[in-house]
Amino acid sequence: MKHFHWFLCVAKNCDWSRKWAWVHRFLNNCGTPPEDRSSGEPSSQKIIDAETGIIKEAQQETFQEEYKALVNFKSVSQNSKLLSLKPKLDENG
Repeated sequence: MKHFHWFLCVAKNCDWSRKWAWVHRFLNNCGTPPEDRSSGEPSSQKIIDAETGIIKEAQQETFQEEYKALVNFKSVSQNSKLLSLKPKLDENG
């Protein structure tokens, strides 16, 4: 649960999603020829993708055992705090 505090700080500040979209674009552009690089404002979909990525990473770090079980098509532990929420993986993992 050590990373959960970080996740809440990020989730409360939607500007982080926009910043992460810019960082992601920069990293992608670093290995791309100049004529193929992205430019302009990140699209709303890129910002949503960045936010989804932040949430996914925070969940995987915070609930490692539960995530591992779900990826392997198993149930989460009976001792898990998430059990009552009936966790499952969606199309975003």
